[in-house]
Amino acid sequence: MTFDELKEKAHSLPLKPGVYIMQDAQSTVIYVGKAKALKNRVSQYFQDSASHTEKTRAMVSQIDHFDVIIADSEFEALVLECSLIKRHQPRYNILLKDSKGYPYVRLSNEAYPKFSLASKAAEDGARYFGPYAGRHSTQGIIDALRTALRLPSCNKKFPRDIGKERPCLNFHMGKCDGYCRGDELQEQHGQAIAQAVSLLEGRFKDVQKDLTQEMERAAEELGEYFAGARRVFTVPLAPAGTPFQRLVWDALREIPYGTTATYGEIAARIGRPGAARAVGSANHHNPLSIFVPCHRVLGANGALTGYAGGLEAKRKLLAIEGVRLSL
Repeated sequence: MTFDELKEKAHSLPLKPGVYIMQDAQSTVIYVGKAKALKNRVSQYFQDSASHTEKTRAMVSQIDHFDVIIADSEFEALVLECSLIKRHQPRYNILLKDSKGYPYVRLSNEAYPKFSLASKAAEDGARYFGPYAGRHSTQGIIDALRTALRLPSCNKKFPRDIGKERPCLNFHMGKCDGYCRGDELQEQHGQAIAQAVSLLEGRFKDVQKDLTQEMERAAEELGEYFAGARRVFTVPLAPAGTPFQRLVWDALREIPYGTTATYGEIAARIGRPGAARAVGSANHHNPLSIFVPCHRVLGANGALTGYAGGLEAKRKLLAIEGVRLSL
């Protein structure tokens, strides 16, 4: 067939998924490819060659004729392409000539299932998702699931290795939920795996719904901490406090919940407008800081110097502010 005849045949192809088989004058298969829409993909080979790579131009120059096989789906075309490449070993196909084929995501069948990359599906009780286009992109899918859902990426086997070692750096960096800490986290691990499976199966709305519920539940729990921090506890002042410190501590207890006060403002409240530094020192030595309403106290330069409120609320609020707290 001439080049124009090849081009005309390509334009007559249907817009359906399938596989195209390029052959030379001796009817030797030189390339096998898959397409979501055969007409669009095959026509590209017979357009302006300036946009083609050297390999593609060399391959097109040897095409004498081509055949197509229409598939019912992209997945069927993917599997058929893999099978034809292994059978004919085309010169211009680089990938899939070995026995590996398209990779799969494997989910092991055990108490704590783990994701891994597999060259082919096997009847071993595990679940397989795929096949996918390449090993690099498939590994990227696994890594993305582990990162998003904080699944372990280590070589530990659970429950065998639970409690044997301290959690690794990934746990402290927030990249893993640290399932090596105890069996009580198995249910949480199962929920994360279920969300990962939903993502692999394309059920994105289910995952969105689950995550939304988790966010609302966490917000409700945080609200309970805030409500606890609002309560004012009646605790006697430490007898060791000086009269000035007592004056400052009383002023601190009067600061409304959730508001910000500078040392200078507190000094003005107690009638000592020039004693901002002394107020800061008194606040630093305040033995009742965990019993008074939750509020922020700012230094003269605007830097966060402390929170007052329930101890757990302190941790929560400082985590939100991104400030490290030493207790």
